[in-house]
Amino acid sequence: MTETLIPASSGAPEPEPEPVDAFAPPSGPGPAAGSPSGGRGRGKRLWSAARWGVAVLLAGGIGTGLTFALTAPARTDLPGLGTPADGRWSFPALVLPALPSGASAPNGNASGGLAHAADPRGLLLPLPTGATADHALASGDGLVGAAAFAALFQDPNQARVDLSTDAVRTIAARGWTMPDGTTTRVYLLHFRSSDTASDTYAQFTDDSRRLAVAASAARDQVLDDRDPAPNGEDDMSMSQPAGSGKGAVRVGFVEAGDMVGMVVMTAPDGKAVPAVDFRQVMVLQEEMLA
Repeated sequence: MTETLIPASSGAPEPEPEPVDAFAPPSGPGPAAGSPSGGRGRGKRLWSAARWGVAVLLAGGIGTGLTFALTAPARTDLPGLGTPADGRWSFPALVLPALPSGASAPNGNASGGLAHAADPRGLLLPLPTGATADHALASGDGLVGAAAFAALFQDPNQARVDLSTDAVRTIAARGWTMPDGTTTRVYLLHFRSSDTASDTYAQFTDDSRRLAVAASAARDQVLDDRDPAPNGEDDMSMSQPAGSGKGAVRVGFVEAGDMVGMVVMTAPDGKAVPAVDFRQVMVLQEEMLA
C-alpha cells in the first residue's frame, strides 16, 4: 500500500485572498501576438494613446501661442526693430464737422461739382502735437476778410478783384508754430460753385500770381496730376521758393469742388521747410475736403 505524505501544519494562519476587481482585465497572458484578437486590441490601445497625445500637444501649442500673442511686445518696442522717425508731425484723429440739418455729405450736385455744406472752419486741419496756435491770423470767429487775404499776394489789387469776380463766400484760416520755429498757415476759401473755385485755383497756381512771401518761387509739380479722389474733383500743386533772409517758404494749393485750400509754410532763418511735414499737411488737408 502506498502512503501519502501530508505536510505537517506550521500553525500560521492562511493568507486572506485578494479582492477581485470585476472590471480589471484578465490577469492571465493575453492572446498570442499573432492572433487576430491580440492585434486588434493592441492597435486600438496604441491609436487611442496617439490621439490623446496629439490632443495634448495641440492644446499646449495653442495655449502657448495665445499667451505669447497676448504678452509679446510690439515690434516697435523691441530694440533695433522700431521704425525710425521720419520727422512727420503727430496730428489728432481727423474729425469732420457736423452737417447742417437736412444737409448731406459732399457729393456731386446737378452741375457735376462737389458741394460742401459744412462750415469751412470745421474743415481746417487741426493743430499738430506741440504746436502753438497763431491767434493773430484770423479774427475771433476764425475768418479772414477778402482784403486781408488779398494782401498776401504781390498784387493785392488784382487778387481782390479776382476774389470779388469769383464771389468768394468765406475764408477760414488757422495757423501754428512748431517748437523748431516752422510756421504754418492754412486758408480755406469757400465759393458758390465748383466753377468759380476752379477759376480761382487756376489763378493761384499761375506763375504770374505770387504770394509776397514767395516772390522767387520755382514751381514744383511733384503733386500735380496725382491720382484724383473718387469724386474726381481734387487737385493739388506746390511751390518751393528759394531761401531768403526771412527763411525758406513752401506754398501749396488744393482744390476740392467749391473749396480751395492754400498752405503757406515758412522756416526760420537758415533752415529749410521740412518737405515731409509740408507734404503731410497738404495731403491731410485734402483728406478733410474730399
